[in-house]
Amino acid sequence: MLRLAWLAAAIPAAAGLAFNFKSEHFPSRARFPMPTSYTPGWHPIALSKNLGRGNVKKVEFADESLAVWRDYQGVVKAHPDACPHLGALLSTGKALRNGCLQCPYHGLCVGDKDSPSSDVSAVGACAERDGIVWWNRFATAADDDTAPRLLTCPDMEEARKKNKPLINFEVELQGSFNDALRNAFDVYHPAFVHSSSFGNQLGTPNDVKEVWLDAETMRMDFEYRSSEKYEKRTGKTTNNHHIFKFPCAVYNVVEAKGKSMLIHIAMRATSPTTTMWYVTSASDFVPHNQILEQAVRRVAEKEDAVQIRNMASDSMKAKYAYRVGLPLDKYTAGITFGVGAVQGMEERLANVIAELNTPNLHGPEETARLLARAWAEATELMHWEEHGWLEATDSLDTLEAANAQTLLHNAALNFKTHEPTTSLDLGDWEHLAELNLPSEENGHEEPMWHISELEAEEMLETAAQRNNIIPSPWAKKENRVAMDGEKNKVEALLYKSDRLAITFSSQQTQPEGGNQSSLNRAKNYKWDVYRKPAAAGV
Repeated sequence: MLRLAWLAAAIPAAAGLAFNFKSEHFPSRARFPMPTSYTPGWHPIALSKNLGRGNVKKVEFADESLAVWRDYQGVVKAHPDACPHLGALLSTGKALRNGCLQCPYHGLCVGDKDSPSSDVSAVGACAERDGIVWWNRFATAADDDTAPRLLTCPDMEEARKKNKPLINFEVELQGSFNDALRNAFDVYHPAFVHSSSFGNQLGTPNDVKEVWLDAETMRMDFEYRSSEKYEKRTGKTTNNHHIFKFPCAVYNVVEAKGKSMLIHIAMRATSPTTTMWYVTSASDFVPHNQILEQAVRRVAEKEDAVQIRNMASDSMKAKYAYRVGLPLDKYTAGITFGVGAVQGMEERLANVIAELNTPNLHGPEETARLLARAWAEATELMHWEEHGWLEATDSLDTLEAANAQTLLHNAALNFKTHEPTTSLDLGDWEHLAELNLPSEENGHEEPMWHISELEAEEMLETAAQRNNIIPSPWAKKENRVAMDGEKNKVEALLYKSDRLAITFSSQQTQPEGGNQSSLNRAKNYKWDVYRKPAAAGV
């Protein structure tokens, strides 16, 4: 994470000083899942200043790319970077005066849903806030207030009102999203990585306080003790707070002697091994923008980016890392944020299902959008469980979490982790919804849930390796397990916490009048979502 930086003579880290790695609290092995274009929430896709009227650009996510353009009225729109006709790259097209993006191959126009000039509609919604263009696949408008909501940064607005020096820039890191975000939670590294640009003493802070502001936003407060070199500027201590916003935004405020510095980072995974940072900073510790940008670029590009690039692979970390710890690692490794993020996703999935179950409320188009949202939330839950976040709660206990003020909706998080299971026993759990998947015979059509058999196979086999589901429906025939006395039905537990469970089933059906040949059988897939009664109020 970027920290407070001044242009000052470089000071080497104190020789011979080191942290005490004898803590009994080890950092969590859980990894932050890489957000994709389907991850619910708002994702940064450009700096506003870099996207002029009539401009078109390609924006890379880890899973796919977008064509993004600003029309001549100043509105930003986006569409997956493939023409719905023959797949030409829309990012090589032209922004027209009528607000559309025109494909360069046959002239198809992408634009507003209700525009007579549009052949197809833009996807999702774009919004601009704090100098950044954000995109949300599932939003219907720039002011869509559906959770996860767009991050609001009051410190940024205050800086503008007071005319503080304010700059922004982008930098692509050669490192995974997990390493980039985990760096944001680490409050110890400035004394080493930023020894020439940050003035805190080695070993501080001694304590942190974490509070959930809502179901997707967490705040962390702590103090740094200033080094002797910077004590005249900052006093003996600085007050710091970090805000973490699901899925990919962070900002940090440092306050001392009536002055402050803000560093805001919006992140996007551009591949499994690269991450884009959109960095914004405002400060009255420095006199003008040029000095501020020089200082912050040094911290971002010469210090944090270098360290993030020099991280071991996930397989090497799993084998050799996380075996020693610092006193606050159980908090500063982002564990409580991960646990709260999972509970927030569970809550959003239950809310989307409740909305889908409201009779006669939605037309076909809105129903399809809500179904896509439900799939996306469910998929994210599986990714977070796959990355170890239910097990990560082993690093916390309820009392310590309460002492750390880790609160969600004014109630302590439930830190009890479920035991691995090889059977499916949901007892009196409430059945929330049955979510149907396309059948094999319609496999050439776009799946409602944007999932292929290969993706489902990988997801299920990964979970099977963790020994908490029954083998995959697409595993070898002799490994299949029949459930409920139905010969062709296979149940798999895709996700299960103390609050929510998602199961998968496939069932072969025989068409009317058909024979017993397997060639005439269709296979139907579905997910079922259950909620534990005690969690109904979550």
